[in-house]
Amino acid sequence: MSGILQTFFWLAKAIPAIPTSGLKMYLNFEGNVTTDLAGVLNPTITGATYNSGDGGYLTLDGVDDFINTNRVSNTADIGIYYGSWSIVYCVRFPNVTGTKNVFGSSNPIGINVQSGAIDATIAYVQNGSTTSYSPISANTWYHVVVTYDYASYTPKIYINGVLQTTGFAERMTAAGWTVYLGRTNSTYYAMDLGLAMIYNRVIAAAEVTDIFNNQKSRFGL
Repeated sequence: MSGILQTFFWLAKAIPAIPTSGLKMYLNFEGNVTTDLAGVLNPTITGATYNSGDGGYLTLDGVDDFINTNRVSNTADIGIYYGSWSIVYCVRFPNVTGTKNVFGSSNPIGINVQSGAIDATIAYVQNGSTTSYSPISANTWYHVVVTYDYASYTPKIYINGVLQTTGFAERMTAAGWTVYLGRTNSTYYAMDLGLAMIYNRVIAAAEVTDIFNNQKSRFGL
């Protein structure tokens, strides 16, 4: 076998594929930044600046930039309220002070940053159920996965492919609101976003590893 073919087959084996079962949104911002590779939600990008570095990412200015998934949170094909789900993203913040919501609607859904730590807000404020991760740094890429098992009330947080914490959180019970990235209501959050995915199921630890290994070289992780 020639050296070129050997390299090709090694790369094909070394870089795992993205799991597609239950995948409802897949934005990786490579090439056409408006394309949802899952072909389900087809989100709308408003005002964000495209950057070609690190394989491609969007910069949200924290003033009026955001991504609209064009789905409300209790839509069956997302399942955030009435079923299990997983959210995946790669993010870099210019600073980590205060609160910054990556996914949100009228309240944070699934992912946010509070006082310099990544949290998974599984329930709304009145339920007070969160599970948190140790502090993060500004101007640093993080690959984050949060899963929620509806049957067992179990959230998990993975950072850069590694499980960080497993908790217990009540199910969300609120009615559906539009799901955004970089925005809740009229509040916007500054960040660089290199990847955003939604599954309507719990992805397994091995799948988290596959997604991380598929994307990590772009972000120097």
